Amino acid sequence: MNFVQIITGLVIGIALGYSMYFIRHASNLIKFLVCVFMSIAIPVVSEVTTFHESKYVGLVFFGWAAFRVWGHHKPEKELDSLWTILTPFLYSTVGASIKFAEISGSMIGNAVAVILIGITFRWIGTFLSCMERKFTNKERAFIACGWLPKATVQAALASITLMEVAKHKLEEPYITYAQEMLTGAVFSIVITAPIGAILISSLGTKFLTRDETNNPDQSKEN
Repeated sequence: MNFVQIITGLVIGIALGYSMYFIRHASNLIKFLVCVFMSIAIPVVSEVTTFHESKYVGLVFFGWAAFRVWGHHKPEKELDSLWTILTPFLYSTVGASIKFAEISGSMIGNAVAVILIGITFRWIGTFLSCMERKFTNKERAFIACGWLPKATVQAALASITLMEVAKHKLEEPYITYAQEMLTGAVFSIVITAPIGAILISSLGTKFLTRDETNNPDQSKEN
């Protein structure tokens, strides 16, 4: 059933996204309002129709398809401004979901170990995936560091498992499992977000070089 829901979300998301072709010449404000409407409508319809898993895939592929047909004429700045406003609410709700009295030391230790192992292999995998491109080793290392931070998806989905456990009135060991998943998601944000920000800001000037051939100021001087 989950597979059917995922495929349904994918198909509907792509179809709705490509239908945005008909408003490609509209103003960015109209496109922005359509995106906001879809971000609310798709989850609501998915819940009403009991296709719970469709909403995540549908939203992702709607955005992907819509931005493909809009090209450079997309409401990027408007959506960025809205996201800046909503971000504190998202992260505060995640923090409020954590019950520190129910978190054991072993739970934190296991979560940190899984996170460190995950980001290590993520760094290696990203670095190796750039081998066929004409990047230097420093540029590959910087790209890999840029993929380390985790925050948005983890913050959005962290508490869903715990909510589902409460919704279906499940007892142990499901409550512990859900709490462990929430703890791991939160610590992935706490650990990787600052590390990634520090690495990106500090290594950017050291590992990257400016391509003067694509510098408009340089072209004007010449």
